[in-house]
Amino acid sequence: MNAHESGRFSLLKIDDGFNEIWKREIGYFGANIEPTIDGGVVLGHSYGHLNKDYDAYDSILKLDSQGNPEWRISIGDMMVKSITQSKDGGFFVSASTSDITGEGFLLKLSQDGQLEWSRPYNPRPSIVLELEDGFLLACTSAQEGGDSYYGPVDIFLFRTDMDGNILWSHSYGGSSNEGVCSVYANPNGGFTVFGYAQSNDGDVQSNADAIYPMIHIWIFHVNGSGELVWEQTLGTPNYDVGINSVIQIGSYKYVLAGSMVWEETSFGDVNCSNSSEIPNSGTNFWVLQLTDTINSTGLPEPLSQANAQVYPNPTQGSVSIQGIDPVEVQIFNAAGQWVKSFHGTNEILLGDLPKGLYLIKAFREDGQCFTDTVVKE
Repeated sequence: MNAHESGRFSLLKIDDGFNEIWKREIGYFGANIEPTIDGGVVLGHSYGHLNKDYDAYDSILKLDSQGNPEWRISIGDMMVKSITQSKDGGFFVSASTSDITGEGFLLKLSQDGQLEWSRPYNPRPSIVLELEDGFLLACTSAQEGGDSYYGPVDIFLFRTDMDGNILWSHSYGGSSNEGVCSVYANPNGGFTVFGYAQSNDGDVQSNADAIYPMIHIWIFHVNGSGELVWEQTLGTPNYDVGINSVIQIGSYKYVLAGSMVWEETSFGDVNCSNSSEIPNSGTNFWVLQLTDTINSTGLPEPLSQANAQVYPNPTQGSVSIQGIDPVEVQIFNAAGQWVKSFHGTNEILLGDLPKGLYLIKAFREDGQCFTDTVVKE
């Protein structure tokens, strides 16, 4: 939880009963926060200040699970767009110069905050996905040229190899404004993108019937080459519907949190509200669960714990998946990020990973999936 008081930024950790565990005053202005697999947090500042001294440019700060500073570094007068923990325990930082036309950068930090490398990108990425053989970068950007329907602001994806070389790049949108919120890699090699759309043309064909298009939640799927496979908008024709955050709860299953204005007579996809209990409630929060039935149709139900188990758990190194013969095993960290994959083996090596909680998904040849968690000590 974060709060501002007279311009100073504070970080508060609470238990499930909303009791304060610890509170730290970090500095001035606002900051973005990313939980880490060791129970701590890493903070990146939007304007370079993470220090009580206005003249200091401590841009990134790492706190341990008790809120104590572990390290802080400066990346100069740049804005931190996002921070993502890498599979080796380090961090990817998306940053940009503070001026509107400045370059974007992807920085790689070690686990102890040392800069390992930095690469320029334009447009400036705000989302970084670490893949098995490279990266997927995403941003909301104004693009020049291209197809005539591209509008003032579109969603932009580009795929790179492990050295940061761009393999492909695509813009997605229509004649109005579109923006990205989250991107997830899928087992079929493609990507599911969540954002917003205001257009009713171009790539946003699911909104084509809207004469005066409002802002809708926009979800689309691209294949491994970035080609648009399908797209869908969710919302109402009379009011804007926003998207705030997305979490993945299973293969092709997601929970979204957004906002909307309730109508006395519901239209479109919004059919819930607290307005009857709270007069003049205005904007409501909207939580919904979605399944990508196009890509997940026919997938068997997950295997139960009775079918298989992971042993030993906790572990200091490798684990064995007993009870099934998986053709593929995928490992995710506590933040839901892919870490590594194994093929055709029951023995899963975790010795090179940082301590923490990991999710294991083991797939059989018939498509059934066994899911469990393991603690790396």
